[in-house]
Formats: sequence, C-alpha cells, structure tokens
Amino acid sequence: LMIKELELALKTSIAVGLTLTLGKLLKIDSLFYAGIAAAICSQIETKETVKAGIGRIYGTIVGAILGVSCFYFFPRNIISMTIGVFVIVYTSYKYLKTAQANIASIVFLGIMLEIKPNETPIFYFFHRVIDTSLGVVIAIFVSHFRLLSSKRV
Repeated sequence: LMIKELELALKTSIAVGLTLTLGKLLKIDSLFYAGIAAAICSQIETKETVKAGIGRIYGTIVGAILGVSCFYFFPRNIISMTIGVFVIVYTSYKYLKTAQANIASIVFLGIMLEIKPNETPIFYFFHRVIDTSLGVVIAIFVSHFRLLSSKRV
C-alpha cells in the first residue's frame, strides 16, 4: 500500500467535502472556487498546505487587483486579456517571486469574462477571496490530522 498517496487522497477529499458542506451552510457565492482551493492546497504536511494556501490567496488577490483595474480602464477583448495575462505571469515570476501566476491569471480572466450584469468587479473580487479563503482554511485544518499511520505497510 502507498500510505502517503492514500493519506493525501483522504485529506484532500475530506477538505473538499467539509468546504462544500460549510460553504453551502454559509451560502457562499461559489462552491466551485472554495472546493478547488481546498483541493489545490491540500498536502500531507501542514507546512506545505499553509504555503500552498497562502500562495493561492495571494494569487487570487493579485489577479483580482489587475482584473478590476483592467475591467474599468481597458476594453474587455482578447488583446487586452492576453496582455493582462502576460503582465501577471511576467511580474509574478520576475518581481513578486511567486509561482501563483496561474491562479492570478484565472482570477483575472474570471473578472474580465465572467462578471454578471448585476455584479461589479469589486463584488467578484470580494467573493473570490472569501470563497478561496474558506477552502484554504479548511485544507489547513484537515492537514493537522494524521489520518493514517506514518509506517509503511
């Protein structure tokens, strides 16, 4: 048996299940973003989960800030979105020293492409951070528990 893989699968599925349950009870805006945050951040060790979670939240905030800025000051077309993703990826790797450029790009594109008529980019920004944070916090909580013996079978 591969204990580490089984432990990770258990922690990830429990974190996602708890996130979706709590998110539904709290009537959060998007169970999807909360669930993927829990899934992406879940690691066997708490330290690794915290690192992944902070990066996930940081990437969400960076992408949302650029997305909100571009939403108001640039046309929502393929050229401006392509340039926006370039700026996010380049600055994230070159200046911010973060590998969360992919998450930031997704949030940026969400703002540029998915804003509903009754929403504002600020509303979207706020809810993505809340939804993502819920998944991250629950993944960190679950990572504290040793679900299986650390000995190999």
